[in-house]
Amino acid sequence: MIFFCRNNGYAISTPAEDQYAGDGIISRAPGYGMAGIRVDGNDVFAVHAAVAEARKLALETSAPVMIEAMTYRQGHHSTSDDSSRYRDVDEVQAAQDVTDPLIRMDKFLSHYGWMDNNAVTSIGDEERAAVLRAMEAAEARPTPTLESMFTDVYHEKPPHLIRQEKELRQHLRACRRCIQSKTLRCSPPPNKSNFSKILDLLIVPMIMVPTYAFGDEWILNEYWILDTGY
Repeated sequence: MIFFCRNNGYAISTPAEDQYAGDGIISRAPGYGMAGIRVDGNDVFAVHAAVAEARKLALETSAPVMIEAMTYRQGHHSTSDDSSRYRDVDEVQAAQDVTDPLIRMDKFLSHYGWMDNNAVTSIGDEERAAVLRAMEAAEARPTPTLESMFTDVYHEKPPHLIRQEKELRQHLRACRRCIQSKTLRCSPPPNKSNFSKILDLLIVPMIMVPTYAFGDEWILNEYWILDTGY
């Protein structure tokens, strides 16, 4: 097994140097009995070589290997994040100018005459069209079923997931009368501790419903507008 850590320098808004002692996590590998490799995550060839060696070692020794790829998060953490509030825009620009992996690869290929501006433009147009086609195909797929929440990890569903799925279905049946209501209040299910693991973020088809626990009540603050198939 290979554990691949992409260290982009930030834990949301906290820089790595404030997040933990040291400049990365590769030193944790020996503590867990693993071999560790640190690599320039912005160098395509270096990453390829590191992964190849890690794979070779893992197969030869039947032991895990950790790879820490050092890179930089140029964008925001999420669509709701504004990284300019906790880091200087000049810092981001410097990373783009010096370490951007796409720019580095483009310069490498151009240096040896293997790529020119016309080829870069053509590839960019082709990939942009491919992404749009993939998005259209994904949006055309049917919405996931409730069962998919419990079948994407284990080959055979373990007892604790069977129990949680049963509790979720019981809870949804009890709450069906509240579909289309603005705020849903209901009594906790039989096993509240297990159920809370599911309801940290309850996903029904195409809807993400944040849930909050207040005392002995569960409150779902969203409209339920689709049939969840329970």
